[in-house]
Amino acid sequence: MASSTSTIQTNAFNSITRSVTSTNQLGKDQFLQMLVTQLKYQDPMNPQSNESFIAQLAQFSALEAQQNQQKTLEGAQAFSLIGKTVEKVDALTQAVTSGVVGGVKVVSGKYTLLLNQSDTSSVLKTDVVTAFNSAGKSFDQFKSTLFTATSLNTDKLVWNSNITSENDLATTLGYTDATQLPTALQGLYGKAYPTEVAIGDVSYVY
Repeated sequence: MASSTSTIQTNAFNSITRSVTSTNQLGKDQFLQMLVTQLKYQDPMNPQSNESFIAQLAQFSALEAQQNQQKTLEGAQAFSLIGKTVEKVDALTQAVTSGVVGGVKVVSGKYTLLLNQSDTSSVLKTDVVTAFNSAGKSFDQFKSTLFTATSLNTDKLVWNSNITSENDLATTLGYTDATQLPTALQGLYGKAYPTEVAIGDVSYVY
């Protein structure tokens, strides 16, 4: 009986371990899962002592407090960067993304910096035409699809509402996705809209 219980407990722990490995961290949810699993499959002839159980609960409380403190510090750090210029260097391509932090986006406790590369939601026509010419694309062929008609006769072009990302720009121009965009067109959409960068990916602040 004890051997069977041990096997079930081991299998349950292995499942939790795989979850921890995939997220690369032991969070309070995984810690609680392990504690519940340990209690559920403990040997009824040799149950866990009260002292051991209390010690594990104390560990759980300490872990939760540490994570809450870390989130608070990360939030303070993120908001302190508003107005500053930051850089992110892609680990694979070494491409540099930079911009002024204009805001902070918080989703499920994760902080993302919004880098403003322009102070409006428009992009300069000269930049667009130059990028299209360098990429061998005809601006006149796509202008009515990419931009609002009211902005075509101005110096600043406003994106159509259906263009909400670089992937939208790429597919409208006939590419599969943003990774296929010619170098001249990469970042064209980002000149008008904030680029999202995880605070942990920031490599330089100045």
